[in-house]
Amino acid sequence: MTTFTPTRREERRKPTTHDRRRRALRHHPPAAAVSADELDVPDVIDDAHISRTRTSMMAALADAVTAHELAADHLGSLRGPLCDLDLSDSRDGHDLAAHIDTAIRCGRAAYAVLHAITTA
Repeated sequence: MTTFTPTRREERRKPTTHDRRRRALRHHPPAAAVSADELDVPDVIDDAHISRTRTSMMAALADAVTAHELAADHLGSLRGPLCDLDLSDSRDGHDLAAHIDTAIRCGRAAYAVLHAITTA
């Protein structure tokens, strides 16, 4: 009977993605489904409190969007008529404008999702 003797190259082989996944599944099997009885759900759901909290959250999201729009206006002034050299034609100015624009779009999207849930 012959035995297989790996060469040094084969001994040092790095694990592949497939090997890592198989090892991860062996150590951490997929979680079982949770029944509704096992969830920590209160016996009495306070709809009025949920409604007030959603309304407060919508107001906070609207305030955040308004604040970012104001920041975008200020940045426009600094990059335009006030000619702030650090922000006018620099990468930092462009990055700042992009981040503020992204924050506005994300805030509007979050508001829209919450509004759709609330009015459904």
